[in-house]
Amino acid sequence: MVIASGCAPPIPPRPAVSTNLPFSEGQPRCRSVVASTLADSISVSQPRDQVKALRGVRESSGAFVVVSDDAILRGMRALASHLGLFAEPAAAATFAGLRQGLSDGVISEDEEVVLVVTGHGLKDIAAARRAAEGNPPIPVSADPGDAERLVRLVEDGWNRFDTRR
Repeated sequence: MVIASGCAPPIPPRPAVSTNLPFSEGQPRCRSVVASTLADSISVSQPRDQVKALRGVRESSGAFVVVSDDAILRGMRALASHLGLFAEPAAAATFAGLRQGLSDGVISEDEEVVLVVTGHGLKDIAAARRAAEGNPPIPVSADPGDAERLVRLVEDGWNRFDTRR
């Protein structure tokens, strides 16, 4: 389960593991925090149903993975540039969580992982602009050759896609 760092309850970190939330310390509930993240769809001060979240993670042998806003922005860029998916921040948090989980060893490289990316980037234009900073637009004319070139760029990105970048 991915949680934005601006919403994660503060507790002492545990080395090399992202499951550093009160749930993993055996506490029945987490403390409220002042939520602050660009991923407003997942920005909560206290989870609405903590008990079910904890049960779901435990029963699936899952983990809580905490990601920063910068990681979410990098996820938005990667999903767009490599897969052609225009995701809003909360949706891109799943990809940021995959990267963090791989980095922390919570997810192994041989595991099969499904990312649910349902929120469209048009939900949050300001975040999309932040994610796109420094990336020049790709001009495409009405010429069918230009459209084919763009499709090849996206397909090439798909073929070279690497979750570790």
